[in-house]
Amino acid sequence: MTKNFNTLRNHILLHEKSFSPLSCNRALGETGMNPEISVKGRIAVQILFFLTISLLSTPSFAAITFVSQSPQNLTAKITDQPSFTFTAQSNTSTSFSCTLWIDSSAYGTNSSVANNTPTTIQANSSLAAGSHSWWINCTDSDGEYKSSVYTIYTGGEIDNCAKLVDSYGHYVLTADIINSSTSPCIDIQADNIVFDCQNHLIDGDDNADYGIYIVGKTNVTVRNCRVG
Repeated sequence: MTKNFNTLRNHILLHEKSFSPLSCNRALGETGMNPEISVKGRIAVQILFFLTISLLSTPSFAAITFVSQSPQNLTAKITDQPSFTFTAQSNTSTSFSCTLWIDSSAYGTNSSVANNTPTTIQANSSLAAGSHSWWINCTDSDGEYKSSVYTIYTGGEIDNCAKLVDSYGHYVLTADIINSSTSPCIDIQADNIVFDCQNHLIDGDDNADYGIYIVGKTNVTVRNCRVG
């Protein structure tokens, strides 16, 4: 990008040198053209010059980008103090500060996150069982940046489609799921899980293929479910 700006600068400055107000006046005087055109020519050169200076003085764009974050969206955990792992990349700082946010409250800060390095922050206090929104905010020398906002379920309670990931976990569905487009809706990803729908309905739209998905897992119990 710097090379392109330098090329642009050289191109414009060459034209400024060739068509400075003095040379424009002389050329116009020789041809007998209207002096008003000379004024317009000087204005055009000045505008072009200041545009060049503006482009060259604009700082390069800097930002933190989030390469990865976990748990995945819609993950259901048994614990009430889950851990969150992310990799943040800055193009201005070798280290920076990042804060875990859950439901608009701060739940832990790492003030020396290494650039482009997996980092884990555990919630520093217990969460109520159920659904929560979480994200990471990181601040470097250029500003503050926010990761994607994900949903996590804690305490084994879910009220919508979810990924059940904890072995020896007992999960319960606390509400009907109606007309869901998520497929699979309930994705059981670990062995030795009990999933109790408590007589709630799991209902998908016409495009969803799986209501409850279990592949290659052992000792999984699903009970009291209605699937529509």
